[in-house]
Amino acid sequence: MRFIENLFIKSFRGIKNLELNDLGDINIFVGKNNSGKTSVLEAIGILQYPLEIGNIIKIGRSREIFNNKSSAYTIFTSMFNKNLKNIEIKANVKNKSFEISIKGNEFSILTENVYSEIKEFEGQILVKHDNSIFEKNIKLNQNDKDFKIIGDFKLIPIEYVTPAEHLLKNVSNEIIKKGKKKELINLLKIFDKDIISLEMIEEQKKIVPYIEHKKLGLMPLSTYGDGLKKVLLLGSSIIKAENGVLLIDEVETAIHIDALVEFFKWFVKACNKYKVQVFMTTHSIEIIDSILESQKDLDNTSFLKDSLRIITIKNSTEGEKTKARILNGLEAYDSRIDFGMELR
Repeated sequence: MRFIENLFIKSFRGIKNLELNDLGDINIFVGKNNSGKTSVLEAIGILQYPLEIGNIIKIGRSREIFNNKSSAYTIFTSMFNKNLKNIEIKANVKNKSFEISIKGNEFSILTENVYSEIKEFEGQILVKHDNSIFEKNIKLNQNDKDFKIIGDFKLIPIEYVTPAEHLLKNVSNEIIKKGKKKELINLLKIFDKDIISLEMIEEQKKIVPYIEHKKLGLMPLSTYGDGLKKVLLLGSSIIKAENGVLLIDEVETAIHIDALVEFFKWFVKACNKYKVQVFMTTHSIEIIDSILESQKDLDNTSFLKDSLRIITIKNSTEGEKTKARILNGLEAYDSRIDFGMELR
């Protein structure tokens, strides 16, 4: 399901004038370190609640999943392109035009309590959606810590999975409550056919996921490898993102190469079933080869051509434009087979 058809990031972090047209159902971003792959995911993440400064900070904070040391102010201001000093993103979402522009100025203010100077930002969020215009004044300083996400204007459902989130997050219970337990179990069986069931057991006032296994019996999920935790998180996230967008940063993290082809067979079917458009990043050529192989085995040339995009992101040496090469899955497959082409 293609909710976002085109994306133009004029100014966001280190990205300038990046055009992404004819996006697919599943879009894989590749490129060198610091080319802007994760920044593209973050720019898309802003679209969920575009008028909420709390949502913008939440997206930026996902980079600091373990240390969480930067202030909300630093996280927010670091999203501005240092040369253009604004955020500007345009997209075609659900066949309607969308634009967001965030501009403002930074000041030094003297605090009354300690008589020291701190930084403050004052500005405006301007959103144009189809024929409607929304404006919101914003203000935050280095002492601000808490921000509400009211959600009055939700453009599209978006789920964001960070590289290490499978180590910290348990979303399975929420999915089971929605009656999707069987889907998760079928996913787990791809990686271990002896898995019987997934149970949620309360321990010390916390809900702990357990795996029922033919040979091992009932064991907590924490005793299994990170790969099982990662695919369980991805499966749960697809279901949560139903009729929306799923963002996955470094999809290869914790998934063993031997399981990738079978995983992507399930992944593509699940995204189609729940009508989820996917944007993911990877450093691994094995990820690209595996998703191509998973559909070639099914003789799914229509998916490769119409639904899959391999997008290479590259910052130009002049720094005036972030470039992108977009191949559909069939073009990428032919390039890999005929020339052993490096797609990253």
